[in-house]
Amino acid sequence: MSRRNINSPGVEIREIDASLRRSNINGTNVYLIGFATKGPTYEVTNISSISEFEDIFGLPSNAAERYFYHSVSYVLQTSNANLTVCRLPYSIKSS
Repeated sequence: MSRRNINSPGVEIREIDASLRRSNINGTNVYLIGFATKGPTYEVTNISSISEFEDIFGLPSNAAERYFYHSVSYVLQTSNANLTVCRLPYSIKSS
C-alpha cells in the first residue's frame, strides 16, 4: 500500500514500495588510456579479453606499459565490465 503525504499546497509526496521490482544491471562502461608498444594510436578499441589486448597492443616492456596492461587486466577480471581502450603515443611527431 502506498502512503500519501501533502506537505504544502502543490506538493504531494507518495511512498511506493519498489522492493519487488527487478533492477536492470547492464554492466559498467570503462574507458582506459595508456601507453603500449604497438597498436593504433588515438583510436577507440573495444577489448573483451586480455589475449585480445596482447594481440593488438603487445606485452608491456616498461613501467608505463605495465600500468596500462595491469589496469586492463583488472577491469577484464571484474564482472559485467565493457572495456574501451585508447593507446597514447610516446611522442608527437611534428609535420
